[in-house]
Amino acid sequence: MAKEKILSGIEKALSVVKFVLIKVKGDSLSFFAGGIAFYSLLSVFPAMTALVSLYGLIWDAGDVQKQMVLVQDFLPEQAYDILYKQLVAIVSVSSRSLSYTVAGGLVVAMLSAARGVKALIAAMNHVYRVHEKRSWWYKNVVAYGFTVGGIILMVVSIVLLVALPIGMRLLHLPELVLEQVGLIRWSMLGSMVIVGLTLLFRYAPSRKPTKGHWLSMVVGAIISAVLWLLSSWGFTSFVSFFPEFNQVYGSLGAVVVLMIWFFLSAYAVIVGAAVNAALEDYYDI
Repeated sequence: MAKEKILSGIEKALSVVKFVLIKVKGDSLSFFAGGIAFYSLLSVFPAMTALVSLYGLIWDAGDVQKQMVLVQDFLPEQAYDILYKQLVAIVSVSSRSLSYTVAGGLVVAMLSAARGVKALIAAMNHVYRVHEKRSWWYKNVVAYGFTVGGIILMVVSIVLLVALPIGMRLLHLPELVLEQVGLIRWSMLGSMVIVGLTLLFRYAPSRKPTKGHWLSMVVGAIISAVLWLLSSWGFTSFVSFFPEFNQVYGSLGAVVVLMIWFFLSAYAVIVGAAVNAALEDYYDI
Protein backbone atom coordinates (compact mmCIF):
# COMPACT_ATOMS: atom_id res chain seq x y z
CA MET A 1 0.00 0.00 0.00
CA ALA A 2 2.77 2.43 0.94
CA LYS A 3 4.65 1.55 -2.23
CA GLU A 4 1.55 2.20 -4.34
CA LYS A 5 1.07 5.61 -2.71
CA ILE A 6 4.70 6.51 -3.38
CA LEU A 7 4.43 5.43 -7.03
CA SER A 8 1.15 7.34 -7.39
CA GLY A 9 2.75 10.45 -5.89
CA ILE A 10 5.72 10.19 -8.25
CA GLU A 11 3.39 9.71 -11.22
CA LYS A 12 1.36 12.80 -10.28
CA ALA A 13 4.52 14.86 -9.75
CA LEU A 14 5.80 13.84 -13.19
CA SER A 15 2.42 14.72 -14.69
CA VAL A 16 2.61 18.19 -13.13
CA VAL A 17 6.13 18.70 -14.52
CA LYS A 18 5.05 17.46 -17.96
CA PHE A 19 2.02 19.78 -17.97
CA VAL A 20 4.14 22.81 -17.04
CA LEU A 21 6.82 21.96 -19.62
CA ILE A 22 4.21 21.65 -22.36
CA LYS A 23 2.83 25.06 -21.44
CA VAL A 24 6.28 26.63 -21.22
CA LYS A 25 7.34 25.23 -24.59
CA GLY A 26 4.22 26.60 -26.26
CA ASP A 27 4.77 29.63 -28.49
CA SER A 28 1.60 31.32 -27.21
CA LEU A 29 3.09 32.05 -23.80
CA SER A 30 5.96 33.92 -25.44
CA PHE A 31 3.48 36.08 -27.34
CA PHE A 32 1.55 36.83 -24.15
CA ALA A 33 4.73 37.65 -22.22
CA GLY A 34 5.90 39.88 -25.08
CA GLY A 35 2.65 41.84 -25.05
CA ILE A 36 2.83 42.29 -21.29
CA ALA A 37 6.45 43.46 -21.57
CA PHE A 38 5.57 46.00 -24.27
CA TYR A 39 2.78 47.62 -22.26
CA SER A 40 4.92 47.48 -19.10
CA LEU A 41 7.59 49.48 -20.92
CA LEU A 42 4.98 52.04 -22.00
CA SER A 43 3.64 52.45 -18.48
CA VAL A 44 6.81 52.39 -16.35
CA PHE A 45 8.00 55.95 -17.05
CA PRO A 46 4.60 57.68 -16.63
CA ALA A 47 4.12 55.63 -13.47
CA MET A 48 7.51 56.72 -12.14
CA THR A 49 6.69 60.35 -12.87
CA ALA A 50 3.31 60.14 -11.17
CA LEU A 51 4.50 58.27 -8.09
CA VAL A 52 7.57 60.45 -7.52
CA SER A 53 5.40 63.52 -8.02
CA LEU A 54 2.87 62.19 -5.52
CA TYR A 55 5.65 61.46 -3.05
CA GLY A 56 7.10 64.93 -3.63
CA LEU A 57 3.80 66.56 -2.60
CA ILE A 58 4.37 65.27 0.95
CA TRP A 59 8.08 64.57 1.32
CA ASP A 60 11.28 65.38 -0.56
CA ALA A 61 11.21 63.72 -3.98
CA GLY A 62 15.01 63.47 -3.85
CA ASP A 63 14.68 60.78 -1.17
CA VAL A 64 13.41 58.35 -3.81
CA GLN A 65 16.54 58.92 -5.85
CA LYS A 66 18.77 58.17 -2.84
CA GLN A 67 16.90 54.93 -2.04
CA MET A 68 16.91 53.69 -5.66
CA VAL A 69 20.07 51.74 -4.87
CA LEU A 70 17.95 49.24 -2.91
CA VAL A 71 16.58 47.72 -6.13
CA GLN A 72 19.87 47.80 -8.02
CA ASP A 73 20.62 44.12 -7.36
CA PHE A 74 17.29 43.04 -8.87
CA LEU A 75 17.79 44.80 -12.20
CA PRO A 76 20.31 44.47 -15.03
CA GLU A 77 22.80 47.34 -14.98
CA GLN A 78 21.51 48.88 -18.21
CA ALA A 79 17.89 48.72 -17.05
CA TYR A 80 18.83 50.26 -13.71
CA ASP A 81 20.76 53.06 -15.44
CA ILE A 82 17.87 54.06 -17.70
CA LEU A 83 15.40 54.07 -14.79
CA TYR A 84 17.83 55.98 -12.58
CA LYS A 85 18.47 58.63 -15.24
CA GLN A 86 14.74 59.09 -15.71
CA LEU A 87 14.35 59.41 -11.95
CA VAL A 88 17.09 62.06 -11.83
CA ALA A 89 15.31 63.98 -14.59
CA ILE A 90 12.03 63.83 -12.68
CA VAL A 91 13.57 64.94 -9.40
CA SER A 92 15.40 67.83 -11.08
CA VAL A 93 12.05 69.40 -12.03
CA SER A 94 10.61 71.90 -9.58
CA SER A 95 8.15 70.61 -7.01
CA ARG A 96 5.43 72.86 -8.45
CA SER A 97 5.85 71.32 -11.89
CA LEU A 98 5.90 67.86 -10.36
CA SER A 99 2.51 68.43 -8.76
CA TYR A 100 1.01 69.15 -12.19
CA THR A 101 2.23 65.85 -13.59
CA VAL A 102 0.50 63.61 -11.03
CA ALA A 103 -2.85 63.44 -12.82
CA GLY A 104 -1.42 63.18 -16.33
CA GLY A 105 1.15 60.57 -15.36
CA LEU A 106 -1.41 58.45 -13.54
CA VAL A 107 -3.82 58.52 -16.50
CA VAL A 108 -1.16 57.48 -19.03
CA ALA A 109 0.24 54.84 -16.66
CA MET A 110 -3.25 53.47 -15.93
CA LEU A 111 -4.18 53.15 -19.62
CA SER A 112 -0.90 51.47 -20.60
CA ALA A 113 -0.75 49.22 -17.54
CA ALA A 114 -4.38 48.16 -18.00
CA ARG A 115 -3.52 46.98 -21.51
CA GLY A 116 -0.73 44.91 -20.03
CA VAL A 117 -3.10 43.46 -17.42
CA LYS A 118 -5.55 42.51 -20.18
CA ALA A 119 -2.73 40.65 -21.94
CA LEU A 120 -1.98 38.94 -18.62
CA ILE A 121 -5.66 37.98 -18.26
CA ALA A 122 -5.56 36.46 -21.75
CA ALA A 123 -2.47 34.49 -20.71
CA MET A 124 -4.26 33.26 -17.56
CA ASN A 125 -7.22 32.08 -19.65
CA HIS A 126 -4.85 30.22 -21.96
CA VAL A 127 -3.00 28.54 -19.08
CA TYR A 128 -6.21 27.48 -17.32
CA ARG A 129 -7.73 26.35 -20.65
CA VAL A 130 -10.82 28.54 -20.39
CA HIS A 131 -12.46 30.95 -22.81
CA GLU A 132 -13.31 34.53 -21.92
CA LYS A 133 -17.03 34.49 -21.02
CA ARG A 134 -17.24 37.68 -18.98
CA SER A 135 -18.88 40.79 -20.35
CA TRP A 136 -16.80 43.67 -21.70
CA TRP A 137 -17.47 45.91 -18.71
CA TYR A 138 -16.76 43.16 -16.15
CA LYS A 139 -13.47 42.28 -17.81
CA ASN A 140 -12.47 45.95 -17.73
CA VAL A 141 -13.41 46.17 -14.06
CA VAL A 142 -11.10 43.22 -13.35
CA ALA A 143 -8.30 44.69 -15.48
CA TYR A 144 -8.45 48.16 -13.94
CA GLY A 145 -8.93 46.65 -10.49
CA PHE A 146 -5.62 44.78 -10.78
CA THR A 147 -4.03 47.89 -12.28
CA VAL A 148 -5.09 50.00 -9.30
CA GLY A 149 -3.92 47.22 -7.01
CA GLY A 150 -0.52 47.26 -8.69
CA ILE A 151 -0.25 51.04 -8.27
CA ILE A 152 -1.20 50.73 -4.60
CA LEU A 153 1.51 48.06 -4.21
CA MET A 154 4.03 50.44 -5.77
CA VAL A 155 2.97 53.26 -3.44
CA VAL A 156 3.27 51.00 -0.39
CA SER A 157 6.67 49.83 -1.66
CA ILE A 158 7.89 53.42 -1.89
CA VAL A 159 6.67 54.10 1.64
CA LEU A 160 8.38 50.98 3.00
CA LEU A 161 11.61 51.38 1.05
CA VAL A 162 11.97 55.17 1.15
CA ALA A 163 9.81 56.91 3.76
CA LEU A 164 10.12 54.32 6.54
CA PRO A 165 13.97 54.26 6.66
CA ILE A 166 14.08 58.06 6.75
CA GLY A 167 11.56 58.17 9.58
CA MET A 168 13.45 55.53 11.53
CA ARG A 169 16.71 57.46 11.25
CA LEU A 170 15.02 60.64 12.46
CA LEU A 171 14.08 58.75 15.61
CA HIS A 172 17.79 57.88 16.18
CA LEU A 173 17.02 54.23 16.88
CA PRO A 174 19.80 51.69 17.53
CA GLU A 175 21.36 50.00 14.51
CA LEU A 176 20.03 46.59 15.61
CA VAL A 177 16.47 47.92 15.55
CA LEU A 178 17.04 49.40 12.08
CA GLU A 179 18.25 46.03 10.81
CA GLN A 180 15.22 44.25 12.25
CA VAL A 181 12.88 46.81 10.70
CA GLY A 182 14.67 46.28 7.39
CA LEU A 183 13.99 42.54 7.54
CA ILE A 184 10.36 43.17 8.45
CA ARG A 185 9.75 45.58 5.54
CA TRP A 186 11.27 43.18 2.98
CA SER A 187 9.16 40.36 4.46
CA MET A 188 6.07 42.56 4.14
CA LEU A 189 6.88 43.35 0.52
CA GLY A 190 7.42 39.68 -0.29
CA SER A 191 4.16 38.73 1.41
CA MET A 192 2.24 41.42 -0.48
CA VAL A 193 3.65 40.21 -3.80
CA ILE A 194 2.65 36.60 -3.05
CA VAL A 195 -0.85 37.69 -1.96
CA GLY A 196 -1.19 39.79 -5.12
CA LEU A 197 -0.14 36.88 -7.35
CA THR A 198 -2.52 34.54 -5.51
CA LEU A 199 -5.41 36.93 -6.13
CA LEU A 200 -4.32 37.22 -9.77
CA PHE A 201 -4.44 33.44 -10.24
CA ARG A 202 -7.85 33.36 -8.55
CA TYR A 203 -9.70 36.22 -10.23
CA ALA A 204 -7.92 36.97 -13.53
CA PRO A 205 -8.98 33.81 -15.41
CA SER A 206 -12.57 33.62 -16.66
CA ARG A 207 -13.62 30.63 -14.59
CA LYS A 208 -16.17 29.89 -11.92
CA PRO A 209 -15.13 30.18 -8.25
CA THR A 210 -13.52 26.98 -7.07
CA LYS A 211 -13.85 25.51 -3.62
CA GLY A 212 -10.44 25.32 -2.01
CA HIS A 213 -7.47 25.39 -4.38
CA TRP A 214 -6.04 28.32 -2.42
CA LEU A 215 -3.04 26.18 -1.44
CA SER A 216 -2.11 25.50 -5.06
CA MET A 217 -2.48 29.21 -5.85
CA VAL A 218 -0.11 30.13 -3.02
CA VAL A 219 2.36 27.50 -4.23
CA GLY A 220 2.13 28.89 -7.76
CA ALA A 221 2.63 32.44 -6.45
CA ILE A 222 5.72 31.41 -4.48
CA ILE A 223 7.15 29.65 -7.53
CA SER A 224 6.51 32.77 -9.63
CA ALA A 225 8.33 34.93 -7.07
CA VAL A 226 11.29 32.52 -6.89
CA LEU A 227 11.48 32.24 -10.70
CA TRP A 228 11.40 36.02 -10.98
CA LEU A 229 14.33 36.36 -8.56
CA LEU A 230 16.31 33.63 -10.34
CA SER A 231 15.59 34.97 -13.84
CA SER A 232 16.46 38.53 -12.77
CA TRP A 233 19.73 37.33 -11.24
CA GLY A 234 20.53 35.15 -14.26
CA PHE A 235 19.76 37.83 -16.82
CA THR A 236 21.69 40.44 -14.83
CA SER A 237 24.71 38.13 -14.73
CA PHE A 238 24.41 37.38 -18.43
CA VAL A 239 24.33 41.05 -19.41
CA SER A 240 27.23 41.91 -17.10
CA PHE A 241 29.40 39.08 -18.49
CA PHE A 242 28.62 39.94 -22.12
CA PRO A 243 29.20 43.66 -22.64
CA GLU A 244 28.88 43.09 -26.41
CA PHE A 245 25.12 43.08 -25.78
CA ASN A 246 25.10 46.88 -25.90
CA GLN A 247 27.25 46.92 -29.03
CA VAL A 248 24.66 44.82 -30.86
CA TYR A 249 21.73 47.13 -30.09
CA GLY A 250 23.66 50.41 -29.86
CA SER A 251 21.88 53.27 -28.17
CA LEU A 252 18.75 51.13 -27.75
CA GLY A 253 20.62 48.55 -25.68
CA ALA A 254 19.33 49.80 -22.32
CA VAL A 255 15.73 49.86 -23.56
CA VAL A 256 16.06 46.34 -24.98
CA VAL A 257 17.52 45.07 -21.70
CA LEU A 258 14.65 46.64 -19.74
CA MET A 259 12.06 45.13 -22.08
CA ILE A 260 13.66 41.67 -21.85
CA TRP A 261 13.59 41.96 -18.06
CA PHE A 262 9.86 42.77 -18.24
CA PHE A 263 9.43 39.78 -20.57
CA LEU A 264 11.17 37.42 -18.13
CA SER A 265 9.13 38.82 -15.23
CA ALA A 266 5.87 38.22 -17.11
CA TYR A 267 7.00 34.74 -18.08
CA ALA A 268 7.74 33.90 -14.44
CA VAL A 269 4.18 34.87 -13.49
CA ILE A 270 2.70 32.78 -16.31
CA VAL A 271 4.79 29.73 -15.35
CA GLY A 272 3.57 30.07 -11.75
CA ALA A 273 0.00 30.06 -13.07
CA ALA A 274 0.77 26.91 -15.09
CA VAL A 275 2.04 25.20 -11.93
CA ASN A 276 -1.15 26.23 -10.14
CA ALA A 277 -3.31 24.85 -12.95
CA ALA A 278 -1.40 21.56 -12.92
CA LEU A 279 -1.70 21.19 -9.15
CA GLU A 280 -5.45 21.78 -9.36
CA ASP A 281 -5.82 19.14 -12.09
CA TYR A 282 -3.64 16.41 -10.63
CA TYR A 283 -3.76 16.98 -6.88
CA ASP A 284 -7.09 18.77 -6.46
CA ILE A 285 -5.65 21.24 -3.93
